[in-house]
Amino acid sequence: MAQSKAVAALVGDMLVYVPAEQESLQIMLKQVTGALERATAAATVPAWPAAAVAAAGCAEGALLLRFVRAAKLLRGLMAFRELLGRPLLNRLGLQQLLGLQLLPYVRGAVGAAMAVAPGSYSSGSSSSSALAVAVACAEAVVLSLPKEWFLEGVCPNEAIPLRELLTGLAQSLEVSMRGGAAAGVVPFAQRLGPLLAHMGVPDRAARLGQAFGVRPV
Repeated sequence: MAQSKAVAALVGDMLVYVPAEQESLQIMLKQVTGALERATAAATVPAWPAAAVAAAGCAEGALLLRFVRAAKLLRGLMAFRELLGRPLLNRLGLQQLLGLQLLPYVRGAVGAAMAVAPGSYSSGSSSSSALAVAVACAEAVVLSLPKEWFLEGVCPNEAIPLRELLTGLAQSLEVSMRGGAAAGVVPFAQRLGPLLAHMGVPDRAARLGQAFGVRPV
């Protein structure tokens, strides 16, 4: 991520002093684009069945590592949003990374958290651990996406399933609170609220705030 920001800043500085039509600059931009395309193509998070992951001792850790790397790549890619065209960012970041690699993993993590019976969350329990993983995965992806892409409720089509997942998770947390698990859920609700606001659904974040004391963002 730091390297991506540094490269993006360097290219941005060059664009200030070097005419955009200069051949050497165009070559460099093509090289940067090519490197990002190759990295995106190599970033895979296999959608292995849950039973297969549970049966293989190292599979869960391997998948998590791939997810973390892909999420970091998404954030690094977005560091170039002032330099690269939106169509390229949509193709690489939203369609390939988010839609094909990251979203299935987040969906599985959120599904595991939502499968917990209302009222069963407690600090340190396996149910609480599932919720912690779901929220952490959501943070890794949502906070990599530019907040300005979600202004006034606008949401890129590729990100709508992610927003719906988080909305569903918020509803599940509210149900769990009514089931008597407020203490175990509050820390995660406090982290989920800003993610909903980031994705352009402040009304949903506000409702969660009313239930759990999440401060408006």
